[in-house]
Amino acid sequence: MIAGDALGIKGTPEGKEVRAGALCEALLGQLLRLQDAPFLLNITLASPEPLPPTVAEAVGVEVTAPVGSPTYSGSSPGLQAGGYDIVFPGAEQEQQQARQNARFLAFDLWGETLAPKPLRRARWLVDAHEAAGAFRFPIATAEGLMGVEVWTTRFRPLPREVATLGQSESEAERLLVGENRYLGMSEPVFLTERDRRHHLYIVGQT
Repeated sequence: MIAGDALGIKGTPEGKEVRAGALCEALLGQLLRLQDAPFLLNITLASPEPLPPTVAEAVGVEVTAPVGSPTYSGSSPGLQAGGYDIVFPGAEQEQQQARQNARFLAFDLWGETLAPKPLRRARWLVDAHEAAGAFRFPIATAEGLMGVEVWTTRFRPLPREVATLGQSESEAERLLVGENRYLGMSEPVFLTERDRRHHLYIVGQT
């Protein structure tokens, strides 16, 4: 639950109304993101020897954010954002099902749950932003990546002409296309109306 102090409100009737509105907005935003691009995320660790709990904890910390982390908009704490559950198969039937899932890349549920049958898959659903924490390219080393061509890029500051557009107050004559990060600083990148008429750009879903 989002604490009232985190939202900057007090325990007054007006504050409770603001808190309820923030909860509804967070839940609606999460529902819309899941409807737009739901991902079924389940990470299985397999080993011929028993794995220590610290290994599973390390994997969970690596691919998720802390519970209640701010959403990518940065506007408010995430109601259901971050966190992970670690489950070890106990009975022989659960162990066999877990091995079958790992062998055939299947997703047959095992383990105890309080959720009704139609909702048992809901706990595994994440949006695209959360799924990107697990589905990503590995970090290239100096030797490169096997089977993947790797190029070295250099970070550069924005040209003066482009940086000047970011300081302009006229919104009608520019279009935000991204941001440039250099030396720990982020600067918006704009295109002017005149430059846009000299280029062709296509925006669409891949």
